[in-house]
Amino acid sequence: MHSNLRLEVSATLVLNADHSFDQTLAHDGVANHANGNWSQLADGTIEFSNAFLKTSGEPLRGDESASSMDPKGSNLQIEISKSSHATEPVFYKRLAFQ
Repeated sequence: MHSNLRLEVSATLVLNADHSFDQTLAHDGVANHANGNWSQLADGTIEFSNAFLKTSGEPLRGDESASSMDPKGSNLQIEISKSSHATEPVFYKRLAFQ
């Protein structure tokens, strides 16, 4: 049996001129707040710091990132993705030629 359960999430994101952001995310009567930083790449993409909240209300994990999906559109759409970067340093052995 399938239920038609809908999770309604309301969100407010304010991008400030000093490259900080204020975010409020509310669902199920619980409001979460975050303050962080944002930057804009040369192609217009906006990237957010790890303080950015996911729709679950949790901040991004160290291996996740949030950025705008289409910086040219009038509506800001944000994509959250896992990083392909290693979380630990990777060392490579280089052979010395004689």
